[in-house]
Amino acid sequence: MNNTKVWHGFSLDDLFIICRGNAKNINSKKDEGDVSLISAKDNNNGFNKNVIPTSKETIYKNVYTVNNNGNGVCLSYYHEYPLIASSDVTILKPKYDKFCNISVALFITTLIRQQKSKFNYGYKMSESRVKKQKILLPLKQGFDESNNSPTIEDIDFECMINYINNIITNKKSNYKYKIQNKYNNITYDEQLVSLDKKQWKEFNIDELFEADNIYRGKRLTKAKQIIGDTPYISSSGISNGVNNFISNDVKVRKGNNCLTLANSGSVGACFYHQYEFIASDHVTCLKSNKLNEFSYLFVATMLNRLSTKYNFNREINDKRIKREKILLPLNDKGEIDYEYMEQYVKNILIENMSQSEIK
Repeated sequence: MNNTKVWHGFSLDDLFIICRGNAKNINSKKDEGDVSLISAKDNNNGFNKNVIPTSKETIYKNVYTVNNNGNGVCLSYYHEYPLIASSDVTILKPKYDKFCNISVALFITTLIRQQKSKFNYGYKMSESRVKKQKILLPLKQGFDESNNSPTIEDIDFECMINYINNIITNKKSNYKYKIQNKYNNITYDEQLVSLDKKQWKEFNIDELFEADNIYRGKRLTKAKQIIGDTPYISSSGISNGVNNFISNDVKVRKGNNCLTLANSGSVGACFYHQYEFIASDHVTCLKSNKLNEFSYLFVATMLNRLSTKYNFNREINDKRIKREKILLPLNDKGEIDYEYMEQYVKNILIENMSQSEIK
């Protein structure tokens, strides 16, 4: 961004109509619907679940949200879709249509998040405090602040849009380059038989993974987590189970090039991790020297089916894991067909890369 730009502080109250979410009993069972329930989460845009709102819960669309407390205090998101929000969330309804542009929204939410250092558990970001917050916005070229106070018409929306779009374009370009290079050497097997033509057999979990390589992570409370670069894997069903990025190196249990299986929370959620990570006590690590990046993904998909058998009241403990069975394809010798699993996933990757393009 041009360093010579003129910036001006606008209060959020000047730009938005500000109110508090009024969704009730968000942790209770609600009927599944097509309206998103937003709560004060620190990931996934605050999304909790899709619900059918009650007549007393206000539905919003094309609004910003700001988390009032919790681990995600001051995190801000933009939502183009219908939503209801918990009382831990403040709603920012744009007074001007120009703030409903997704690139402008990404610019604005980043600025709001920069206020986080002011707030904590003892000093929450209440509705009244949100109204008082100011954000610096760029002004159009040639504006003379010495003669006039800037208005909404003086804000350089084009500058914000171009800035965000350039970031997105560069990230997409880098991602496309990395993906193409990573999978440049894998080949497609046109002769690979379909899943329904293969013979299958059930195997115990401990037949696929060596006993020493089935282990639970260790408990590490949020208060003891030190911010860093190592993924902390918990029982979340999204973002590969990544709950945080930390640097703890003492009294932790690490994993690398293996699967994690959620024991609680999103019970049965299974993800492959090619990188080093720290495992919470809510996941079990599963490692096998016979699996690679591609066959691990095949097995993870099969293990994800366990989620239908378990819930909050029936978690996957250590004994249950070892008794669980997994259905796997066989080769001509009646053994687990590792090569087939590997090639099947390679075929899918190549098909997806050829059928879609990162634009």
